[in-house]
Amino acid sequence: MSNYQKIWGTVFVIMIIVFFGLLIFDGTTSENSESILKTLNNPNTKRVSDIIIAPENPEWNINLTVDTLRVKDENKVNDIILKLKKLTEKNLTKGAKTFWESTLIINFDKSYDAKLKDKKKLTFKVFDTDEGLFIEFTNTMGYKTYSCQELKPLLESLANYQKPLGGQN
Repeated sequence: MSNYQKIWGTVFVIMIIVFFGLLIFDGTTSENSESILKTLNNPNTKRVSDIIIAPENPEWNINLTVDTLRVKDENKVNDIILKLKKLTEKNLTKGAKTFWESTLIINFDKSYDAKLKDKKKLTFKVFDTDEGLFIEFTNTMGYKTYSCQELKPLLESLANYQKPLGGQN
């Protein structure tokens, strides 16, 4: 075997080791959708300390809000959680027009064990499209989108949202 073949054989083995290492690392740091849904369906919403509504990307003109909003009112927190319990898995059509986007973060009490890898919070990407309101779970293995039409008017009300700007996908 030539030196050239030995070098490429070594490079190939290193690439396989790195690939499987990254795969294992992702599996230990990523959440699965079922555990997030189970946490959302837990009836004890008193374990939620607050909910943050933040811009998805401060540079974009299609944010639901430009300011980070912290929802602490127990009734509004309960209302958001109850609406999130109605999530249904639904595929978003490629090329759907996006009107607004936001990041939604649910923070749990420090004493609560949410049975999640990040025990203190759940983070979602929320976006309103011409096909309705969709939610993606961040830091999860696999790509799934969920529909939650009941949440749209509540988020828009909390953010004092005026009109869709659209234009970006």
